[in-house]
Amino acid sequence: YFSNVIPSQTSAVTLPFYFPFTRAYWTSGASQGTLPRLEHLGTTAATVVKDDPPADAVVGISVIGLGKTFKHPKTSRVQHAVRELSLDAYEGQTLALLGKNGAGKSTLISMLTGLIPATYGTALIRGTPILESRAARKPSPSDTLGICPQHDVLWDKLTVRQHLELFAGLKGVPAREIAAVTTDAIVRCDLEEKGHAFVETLSGGQKRKLSVGIAYIGGSRTIILDEPTSGMDPLSRRAIWDIVNREKQGRTVIFTTHFMDEAEYLGDRIAILASGQLKATGTTLFLKRTYGVGYSMTVMRSDSERSATEVSEIVRSHLPDATAIGASGSESTFSLPTAGRAWFPALLRDLDGERGQGAGVRTYGLSVTSLEEVFLRIVSEEEEAQAADENTLEVSAKFSPSQGGSATDLFELNDLESERKFDTGAAAVEGGAGFIRQVVVLFLKLFRLNVREPGIMIARLVLPIIVTIFAAWLMRNSDGTCYPPPVQPAIPLEWAARDIYLPESPFLVSPSNFPFAVVEPNATAPQFTNSLATFNSLADESQLAGALLLPTLSANASVSTWDGSYIASQASLVGDVVTQSAVINLADNAFIDVRESKSGHQISTVFHRFDSPFAEDNEDGSVFGAVFALVTIYAIIPALSTSAIVKEKLWKAKHQQRVSGARPLAYWVSYLLWDGLNVVVIAVVAAITFRAAGTPMLSDHIIVVFGAIVLNGLASITMSYALSPRFDTPAGANGGLIAMFAGLGLFYVLVLLELVYQLRSAQSTIDIVGTVFTAYVPSAGFIHILFSVANFGPLRCARVTYELRTVGDATWYIFVALAAQVVVFFAWTVWRDSRSSASAGSAQAKGEDPEGLLRSDADPDVVAEAARVDAGGANSDAAVIRHLRKRYPPNADGREKIAVRNLSLGVPVGQCFALLGPNGAGKTTALSILAGEQLPSSGDCIVDGHSVLSDLAGVQASIGVTPQFDALLTQHLSGGNKRKTSVGIAVVGKPPCLMLDEPSTGMDPASKRSMWDVISALRKEHAIILTTHSMEEASSICNRIQHLRDRYGTGYQLEIQTRTDDTNLARSFVTQAFPGAVLLEYQRRHLRYAFPPESVESIADVFEAIEASRDAAGIDDYSLGQTSLEQ
Repeated sequence: YFSNVIPSQTSAVTLPFYFPFTRAYWTSGASQGTLPRLEHLGTTAATVVKDDPPADAVVGISVIGLGKTFKHPKTSRVQHAVRELSLDAYEGQTLALLGKNGAGKSTLISMLTGLIPATYGTALIRGTPILESRAARKPSPSDTLGICPQHDVLWDKLTVRQHLELFAGLKGVPAREIAAVTTDAIVRCDLEEKGHAFVETLSGGQKRKLSVGIAYIGGSRTIILDEPTSGMDPLSRRAIWDIVNREKQGRTVIFTTHFMDEAEYLGDRIAILASGQLKATGTTLFLKRTYGVGYSMTVMRSDSERSATEVSEIVRSHLPDATAIGASGSESTFSLPTAGRAWFPALLRDLDGERGQGAGVRTYGLSVTSLEEVFLRIVSEEEEAQAADENTLEVSAKFSPSQGGSATDLFELNDLESERKFDTGAAAVEGGAGFIRQVVVLFLKLFRLNVREPGIMIARLVLPIIVTIFAAWLMRNSDGTCYPPPVQPAIPLEWAARDIYLPESPFLVSPSNFPFAVVEPNATAPQFTNSLATFNSLADESQLAGALLLPTLSANASVSTWDGSYIASQASLVGDVVTQSAVINLADNAFIDVRESKSGHQISTVFHRFDSPFAEDNEDGSVFGAVFALVTIYAIIPALSTSAIVKEKLWKAKHQQRVSGARPLAYWVSYLLWDGLNVVVIAVVAAITFRAAGTPMLSDHIIVVFGAIVLNGLASITMSYALSPRFDTPAGANGGLIAMFAGLGLFYVLVLLELVYQLRSAQSTIDIVGTVFTAYVPSAGFIHILFSVANFGPLRCARVTYELRTVGDATWYIFVALAAQVVVFFAWTVWRDSRSSASAGSAQAKGEDPEGLLRSDADPDVVAEAARVDAGGANSDAAVIRHLRKRYPPNADGREKIAVRNLSLGVPVGQCFALLGPNGAGKTTALSILAGEQLPSSGDCIVDGHSVLSDLAGVQASIGVTPQFDALLTQHLSGGNKRKTSVGIAVVGKPPCLMLDEPSTGMDPASKRSMWDVISALRKEHAIILTTHSMEEASSICNRIQHLRDRYGTGYQLEIQTRTDDTNLARSFVTQAFPGAVLLEYQRRHLRYAFPPESVESIADVFEAIEASRDAAGIDDYSLGQTSLEQ
């Protein structure tokens, strides 16, 4: 009940307190009640561009006037995340939800799934308002939502089958059916071989398959998929597509994606959002026709300027409205309007006639302009409308490093036209920054990171200072060496009594039941010595029968003390170092009283303590408590510093800095300066605090205390630097180092206590043990110094000055050990980080590839490129890879993995070269070797004349790297802006070679297109090597794509939309006109065919045949294009 009426982290949508008394709670059918009045519903729906759904379509999800507003946390301004949105999704169809980052897609899904409440409006899921569907007491499995979140919600230690069984049970599948349902889901998701495998062993694609399977299991009829293929390679994406297409019958599916080809393939209908509003919805063909987007034609020609001009003239002679959208090297790309399809056959025949002639046409390809351009146009129109409403002007930014522009200016480019003007003429930075400059820059990085993280600054500075003040307060009344006054026992013995009563003394108590007098009346003093053994031997055993001397009494002996007025019985007997001497003193005075009773003489015994590492009389524990607090809190500083280092390593930020030219010594010196500054500040505050508080134990040697804090801090920090590679996560570094420094330090306290009580005269043993412990953990040396200082100085007992060893004598070896640790650990860290990989790399890379030359069945183009590299034809290229091979050691099953196998290629300036392939194909490995992050097993990589084996520093100075995962220490940037920043970092300094690993991952289409334009502009003066899972991205920015299409293309694809639901005429026409056509997809009025290359002599013939029979075949609209690079 309370989970439904009280908001929680898992659901902010609440039900009325009386929901158990509503009909919806007791029935799972649709509610017949009326919807709430939508007072916020405006006229936005009238501006939406949409086509009419089929007449027999059944609505599965209906969103009606839905809106969500938030208040800005700083300005309190109301912001509309979703504004008056009305949208229908139909059963048996898949609705693709598209929009820029921040368009409202995630907010809409969160409202549909109940994560957040709507501000106004409502949504019906299979006819039931979302609140009432939640209130159902026991919904049927088919009534439950199937959700695949953007990030996998899986447990590493559960198997695939266990996951599916769990969610089948949660969705209400009967227990007897769960096993069969789970097996069926495993088969449908193509996970038969992984059914009993733990999730931690699955690949990324397999995890997404499992997440999709969880959404579909149990027969859920409403499915919501949030970016189900994000970060997957094309093969894995296709596997997910097959699942979605195969399982959509009888279900209503809504999915979000940033891949327009995915939306076009899976989406029966498309819905495009902008600024929280629905802008357009309909089929792909409808949207393309409505927004006037046509075809894209790429012509491969000779490199001459004359050739480019003649090709352009040929295209415009047939289609005056054609637009040149790009020309680089031997490629020219044109945008052809859809309205000019009737003239396509004549244009294409002219291009066929120019092959090998004056225009130098080699080949050409024609493709339908993608859905992405529809999206971009809608987004562009929305941005222009917003700019007009706000009466603002959009200014195109210009990248000009030579004029003070920054790299981030690259991404403030607001016009989407193909012609961009970039001023990248600034000279490349050569030689890198000097050592001092690098230290300053890296120090400023640490300063900014820490200042912008208040929690870190509190932990590093404020907490240690507060704990230091607390420790000073604990020790303010502790008189470290002030022991009880010297014992001067004057013992009156009453011989008439059978018991002996003594004055109360902190050192001496006596038995309450001695059966006889302690000594004989005739005993003489000279017979006694300072030895209890002598006393025992000379005493009359008959008179001491049943009595024992204090050091040998049992722990429960009954004692009484005399305080002058009464007897206190049953006092605890406590032995002490002075007990033996006190007993001797007692005996001596007894004999004096017997022999010289009228003299009034007494023998007094005075006790002085020797120096000890621990103040034994500190019964209240203030010293121990203070030291415990100081050691624990000072352990936080190296722990936090190491966690920052581990975070940079984990996020590849450290490698990014190294690739950008940061020297290892500068990197570690900046860290040591920053951490050392923190330590010095704390030490200064501690010294001032102890001095101001007049702490008796420490104020007399405040310089020693200051030095101990500084050296302990520096030694702990440098030790943590040396240990940093052992940690894989920041949390592990924090916990591990705090436990080590504080735990081992406090263990040393226990060792000290044991040594103090067991080896009182073995001060050298304590010194040796202290030094050994300090070598393992600096905090042990810090503790040793504190305890030693606490027990040094003039003894305060009865104002007696008793000079023992000096502070220097007792602590110099600890200071030396700490200082040596600072030097050794820091030198080791720098050496380990900066040791050249050239020697190790050369040792690994000298051998030839055991596979020798390329395989005989290798692609001819690959063989030709390898021959060019071997012959020296690529020596002038900016990046050259020669027979690169990377082999990893055998795994658990004994099989070794070869990630890169005999790779050879060269990339000159002015070319963008894409490495494509599925996950695990070796793309990222090849880039990491080029960047010096890994060593090759054989072969070599040369960048701007520098080899990764012999001149890694030169390589890293010549490249700019965008890693696959953003190597950024950011807090507020979105995913798209992080990718832009990563590319901007790679461009800084204008290196000759750029290596971009999936540069546009996670970006919305508009941001992607902007990124592509930037990369295309940079291509003119850089050699670019990139990896990507987006074939459209590769097609847009890489060279020689048309060559691949011609060699590996599977022909053309024809999409037809008929005027009515009767598609027989259109199908008969295609079968008769193109006998080789293969029907790929059929949905109501939508047909999709594939034409093998051999079935079509000329694409001009296809256009001509369709245009001639369009009316007779009942074709309302069509598109014909070459197969994509992905296919």
